[in-house]
Amino acid sequence: MLGTIRHPLPTRDTHGARGRAWLTAIGAALLLGGCFGPAALETAYDNADWLIGKEVERRICPAAPRRAAFESAIDGFLRWHRKHELPQYAATLRRLATSLEGGLTRSEFDAVAREVEDAGSRLWKRLTGPSVALLSRAESHEVECLERAASEGFEKAEVDAAKATAGLDQVKSLVGRLEGFTGAFSEVQTKALVAAWGMTRESLEAELAQRRRSAAAFLAIFEQQDPRARQRALEAVFEGRRRLTGDDAESNRQKGLDRIWSLVGLLTDVQRDTLKKTAATLADKLDRMAARRPG
Repeated sequence: MLGTIRHPLPTRDTHGARGRAWLTAIGAALLLGGCFGPAALETAYDNADWLIGKEVERRICPAAPRRAAFESAIDGFLRWHRKHELPQYAATLRRLATSLEGGLTRSEFDAVAREVEDAGSRLWKRLTGPSVALLSRAESHEVECLERAASEGFEKAEVDAAKATAGLDQVKSLVGRLEGFTGAFSEVQTKALVAAWGMTRESLEAELAQRRRSAAAFLAIFEQQDPRARQRALEAVFEGRRRLTGDDAESNRQKGLDRIWSLVGLLTDVQRDTLKKTAATLADKLDRMAARRPG
């Protein structure tokens, strides 16, 4: 069945591993506050267990016995995240606010970016164990659910990437999320980002093709019927010992940092000041969230 997948699961590359199934939903849910703006962060975080659960249901469709195992893994992760990670995020945001006060330099930007990457590494290390344990025993209907969710996701992505305005649409979508932190972007700024980031219809379609290849390789793991064989293959992917594509991770990382730095360079003084104040406000909010016990 998996050998004939037309639209495999869309994935993102981080530290050399792709195809992160239900865990992608965790990251998405934890970032919902950022997507909707700083004001929504606390509400999204407090409801993260429900939000993540809905994504797990949509992507994997676990039966009742398996659902309890997923819920337990999600609960344990969120408790750890609130206690250990939120205070570190707050510290990073305060360093960013301080750097913006004096004029953010590239070296300061790179230091903050490294802290963000380190946070991602900690998250992935924490999630690897339960992820491998749950996915290595995925049942046939769960794999079929993954495939179905993948098809739906890629069908929309293909339509979006084929538009003549695909690059501009992608940047506008990002800008719409950023404006809650920086204030409104001008049309000139938005077009400058499109040019600086090289986001064209062709580049987006090429990226989509690469995601298809890596996702197909990930889903092929589930063709192995032996849970132990699946576990070994999944561990190799999750721990970064096996790459699903031949792309240059360090080159992609540097390209991503350069893109974000180009965005920083386009910010007006007013936008930088707004970003500084937002970072400080979010840091205080994260500290309060970390100190509060989940309901």
